[in-house]
Amino acid sequence: MKLRKEVKRMKDLENICLSVEHDFDGKYQSVAPEIVQTSSFQFQNFAHYVHVNTDHEFAYTYTRGDNPTLEILEKKIAHLEGAECGRSFASGMGAISGTILSLVKKGDHIIIVNTVYGSSVKLIQQLQKFGVESTKIDVQETKEIFEYIEPETKMIYFESPSSQRFEMLDLEMIANVAKEKNIYTVIDNTWATPLLQNPLKYGIDVVIHSCSKYIGGHSDIVGGIVLCRQEIMKYIDDFAHIF
Repeated sequence: MKLRKEVKRMKDLENICLSVEHDFDGKYQSVAPEIVQTSSFQFQNFAHYVHVNTDHEFAYTYTRGDNPTLEILEKKIAHLEGAECGRSFASGMGAISGTILSLVKKGDHIIIVNTVYGSSVKLIQQLQKFGVESTKIDVQETKEIFEYIEPETKMIYFESPSSQRFEMLDLEMIANVAKEKNIYTVIDNTWATPLLQNPLKYGIDVVIHSCSKYIGGHSDIVGGIVLCRQEIMKYIDDFAHIF
């Protein structure tokens, strides 16, 4: 029975990966999604432009914010992760920095747990000059993390499994304690991929992937993606993505 459920789960994941989530015009149906390379998109007229930019209607405006090809990627990875929404970035560090800078402010404190991608650690530690403090910790057991929580702690940032050392943490335990204290939990899930671990199901707030690794698969792309609920994505869109 357990094997049968796992086979069904993998089949469901395959169906998500194979699905093409955009409308065809009826002239042809491409096997792979089309790559929309334009930087800007046309409007019917100036009134239409104003209507879109005052949030009365959605339309593609500028590729950095929304693009049909990227939207397919975002929807697929969001489905695989069980997320309400996803947002793609030009690199993994773009996704990481955009998330962190959107969710913390001067006076906040970040806990960095165990082995984390070196550039992520450097970014967080550099925020000290903007009034954001951080503590880098190494723990053997998940419950040790909570000894480092301060009144100003706003985020717990970690990987599980962690970079290179593959240290494992109890995601549900972290999420439960963090929610009680109004702390964001952010995990870099690159090593596990959405096929092997879905942190949002355990209560984690934000999942980040470097698409340059297993999601890309061939060491020929650079990209990043953030997955979370709409409420949090609004902060990321407003601060780090649209402009």
